[in-house]
Amino acid sequence: MKSARTTRIGAAVLSLLILLGGTGTPVSASQSEARLPAVTLNGTGYEGTVKLKDGVTYVKIREFSESHGAKVTWDRQSGNAVVSYRGVNTTLGQSASYLKRGGDYLYFNGNSFVEAERIYVPIRAIGAVFGYDTTWNAEKFSASLRGGSSPSYTEDQLYWLSRIISAEAEGESYKGKLAVGTVVLNRVKSSEFPNTVYGVIFDRKNGVQFTPVANGTIYKTPDSESVAAARACLEGGTLNSDILFFMNASIAESFWISSQRRYVMTVGNHDFYA
Repeated sequence: MKSARTTRIGAAVLSLLILLGGTGTPVSASQSEARLPAVTLNGTGYEGTVKLKDGVTYVKIREFSESHGAKVTWDRQSGNAVVSYRGVNTTLGQSASYLKRGGDYLYFNGNSFVEAERIYVPIRAIGAVFGYDTTWNAEKFSASLRGGSSPSYTEDQLYWLSRIISAEAEGESYKGKLAVGTVVLNRVKSSEFPNTVYGVIFDRKNGVQFTPVANGTIYKTPDSESVAAARACLEGGTLNSDILFFMNASIAESFWISSQRRYVMTVGNHDFYA
């Protein structure tokens, strides 16, 4: 039988090994939160506040966002933080499991929380708002965010694409807005049409292509959901690589599209054709 002294020494050694992670046994969430994960943005250490809660890495939404040039406001009535970045508003509640970006909902593990009057949000979620992909390295106990560079599209492309989407898909769902944007970008890639967003929208080779160009609504300020849809399309989030035309059969004055082009799908009030 082991002595009481031997048992106490063995327990003390075991406790020390667990704290140091020296047994090879995974460290539990509560133990690992005694240390903070390292966070890097494109290889550079993040200097803002980092917290670990229930195995999820959090940052202050205002601190992280403002370091990227975004504007953050507090809506007292709803209790939400609103991040304004490149024409798109992202909303986060004080205890929420998702961000609302334009018309998109970005769900994440864990919940946002408030500490010392500051909202904390999972770094993977807020990083996505700024174009980062997040990778977790368990061995190094670190979160690496890559991307976040200047978009591969120009402000001029975003300006015009968001306006044609807003004018053509007013009242349509977010998917309907994506579909309209997809048509424009598919035309840019097609040899049948001009090779720029502006050129496609204002193309008059076979007459005015889009009604908003004729009636002037193309110049109206787009709603935030249309801006979000335009951005998503420009970042590669298109719905179908074939669609080049669309029409609303209930108000169409010409049925050339439906008689001459291949039908692909219907979204909301619009039928889309290749």
